Amino acid sequence: MSIPLQKVYTLVSKQQQITQYLGAGTQKIDDMIKTAKQAIALPYKNTAPPYSPLAVTGKIDVWGFRSYGG
Repeated sequence: MSIPLQKVYTLVSKQQQITQYLGAGTQKIDDMIKTAKQAIALPYKNTAPPYSPLAVTGKIDVWGFRSYGG
């Protein structure tokens, strides 16, 4: 029993279409994950570094007992 050549080409073509469709869908998901990770990381990148030198030099009290002026 053999499969007609035209049917084989049709099956391969459908498989390629499915692969392209799934590839495009997973790319969209990957892009959304990347965007979400960047959105989560952004506030920490913008706020964390300036406080570290201030805490080390004693210009701010990290324990909350008292506050220092500038």
